[in-house]
Amino acid sequence: AELFRRARVIAGVHGSALHNILFSKPGTKVLEIFPYDYPELSNYSLALHGHCDYYYMIGEPLEAEKKALS
Repeated sequence: AELFRRARVIAGVHGSALHNILFSKPGTKVLEIFPYDYPELSNYSLALHGHCDYYYMIGEPLEAEKKALS
């Protein structure tokens, strides 16, 4: 919690560890990285509640996954 409170920028893969953005100061920049098939908004809600600047990236499938999807 202390690390998140002191951070100005937080970047991480989607998961429960990012729920600690609840302890961040307003204006903290948060970048959440998602797998290509799993955008989920719980951390966005926490960032919004804490007045953080929220950004996200969605990955692309690997070549093998692209072939399996076609």
